[in-house]
Amino acid sequence: MFDTGGAQTIIVRRNVVTDSYSTDSHAQGIYVSKVAKLTIEENFFTHNGFNETVPGAEKTIFNHNIYLQVTIPGR
Repeated sequence: MFDTGGAQTIIVRRNVVTDSYSTDSHAQGIYVSKVAKLTIEENFFTHNGFNETVPGAEKTIFNHNIYLQVTIPGR
């Protein structure tokens, strides 16, 4: 275990996350960073990060249903 500087334990359970998008920045259904223990269980993520019917809300390599950022100390 290392000091994350953030939350120690997060549980995301039994949610429906859909249609999250942006026309002027990155978008995702859930973004997680600096969490020591993460549980994502029995969730439904769909069509997050983009919207094909909205100009400017297209798919990119940064738009995801789930975006997990991991920082390893000392690197």
